[in-house]
Amino acid sequence: LVYIKGIMSFGMWRNMCLLLPLIFIATAAEDPFGTCDNMHLIFKHTVASSDALRDCAMMSVIFPDIHDEGADKFHQGECAWQCKMELPFTCFKLHAPQTQYSAGLFTVDSFEQQISLKWAHAIDDATPVFYDAFFDTNIAFYVDSLDALLAHWQSQSDTQALEYFGLEWSLNGDIEIDDDRYLDQRWYSILLHSPKSAAMFEFMSFVRPTQYSSLRWIESDVPRATFQATAERYPWLREDGATIVPVRISAAAADIDAVYDFYTHSMFAKQLYQTQAADTRTIFMQLLNTHIELQFVQRASTATYGLFTVAMFEDALAETHAALLKTPYCGQDRWIDTHYGYSTWSIPGLMGRVFKNLNRDGVLYKLGKNTAEHESVYNKALMAQYGYDGEYTFGMAVIEPVARAVELFGAILDQSVAENAPFNDQQWCPRDCVLDENGNYKMAGPEPKPDGVDVNVDVEQEN
Repeated sequence: LVYIKGIMSFGMWRNMCLLLPLIFIATAAEDPFGTCDNMHLIFKHTVASSDALRDCAMMSVIFPDIHDEGADKFHQGECAWQCKMELPFTCFKLHAPQTQYSAGLFTVDSFEQQISLKWAHAIDDATPVFYDAFFDTNIAFYVDSLDALLAHWQSQSDTQALEYFGLEWSLNGDIEIDDDRYLDQRWYSILLHSPKSAAMFEFMSFVRPTQYSSLRWIESDVPRATFQATAERYPWLREDGATIVPVRISAAAADIDAVYDFYTHSMFAKQLYQTQAADTRTIFMQLLNTHIELQFVQRASTATYGLFTVAMFEDALAETHAALLKTPYCGQDRWIDTHYGYSTWSIPGLMGRVFKNLNRDGVLYKLGKNTAEHESVYNKALMAQYGYDGEYTFGMAVIEPVARAVELFGAILDQSVAENAPFNDQQWCPRDCVLDENGNYKMAGPEPKPDGVDVNVDVEQEN
């Protein structure tokens, strides 16, 4: 384990990047991870929305303690609508952007309607709860009390709009929990759909809720988390007594082998766990130095309501990405709005090595940049701590095999990237990708200026 601290020169940063294969990009931190002072490297989860204001309002209904990030330099309605919310204890961010980028032939609101139809079928009172393959795409939180959540929902005027059911599952592994309420490695999850959206949230606890009989429950055929990524500091042992902690981001997958290859070969991730039961396969992956695990689940094509399958969804989005992302520096599509964010500042050289891997492996991605002086206060502190004093910072949206995006933020020591990457438009205004007189693709219109940035929040590639 290599501990990096203090101010380094840009040359030292470059040398650290060159030493990357020898030190395996390992770092440590004095402060406990996953706090507002030392945030998770996977620091946000974002779902494209057809109505950002609707989804922000529902987040306040769903989460007992959540607040607006305060990104008040954004001009609501000028080119897009933002929804940027933040959780207590961890400052983890939940976003629901409503942009005007092209979505291709399959629109965001059409997808939201499909998810809503699948949820209506799943919880129909006339039939047992049906677990749909699309429900595997969600973000999970450890909570200290499911009863507190249920009480919060029941106290809300919009509670009737919420759709949820319970999942019982077993935790595989040797994790010991010194609590008399933890019995037979049993865990309890509530999976919830934010109405009319594509967003799904899972809340899990080892304590059986006293309101157990008021919910409809089914047995999960796969574990919902492993907690291996949080082994240094389990969420139920936090010193700050956090009542909610993000622990896992998951996605449905049509080809889990392609997902494994992408994460191990292109992203330097390692596998934490894998299992197969009947026609369901799942893998858990961990990106370098992260403490929120990634889960992917592949189910039979028939494990969904209606004709619209996970494979059809992936194919539609893959076709859209390929058509609209002309080059890494030219193009944008609305489906990139669905992503999770991964900060690489504490791992010198990682983003540059991922960049090389993507080119080697033929993976689609897009790049944007910002001036370092317009970065957030939090990111400036990281840049100082790890010795980066370059002129630009970069955001890179990478397309996963499941057609979702991973957005990396950090530095790439490549002059061509610095010269060619466009500035990020802080108002998310769409720009066409056109051919110039030499037959090369370029972004139309004037280059956005890196100004008007709220210094209290993270500057991101898009949203």
